[in-house]
Amino acid sequence: MPNDATGGARGREIKNGIEWFRVRVNDPSEQDHWDCQCARCGSSAVFHECEACGGQGVDGHDCGEDSCCCADPEDNVRCSLCRGEGGEWRCVSGLDWCQAHPMAGREGIASTALRSEAPHVD
Repeated sequence: MPNDATGGARGREIKNGIEWFRVRVNDPSEQDHWDCQCARCGSSAVFHECEACGGQGVDGHDCGEDSCCCADPEDNVRCSLCRGEGGEWRCVSGLDWCQAHPMAGREGIASTALRSEAPHVD
């Protein structure tokens, strides 16, 4: 999700191959929310949890002491695999489909799809 509340002039932002956009709701009892899609092909995107840290963004404990004597050490070292993000958003389409069907003007954006055998639903 975009870091700032504005998401740019039009409420859209592309980060790491995923396009985030503000979904406005007409019901005053509900708040606007953010949604995302593959910035290359426009397919849906899904969050894949980091296998190294289990989606926590931290993996390991470092209290600054050479020999830790913490009674209940908690993980506080940023995960080196996901860089503290807990995972990453990926295109749900297959890699081949995503690469072959970029939206107009998005040909230069790298696909975030994981594998070729993922199904694509039109």
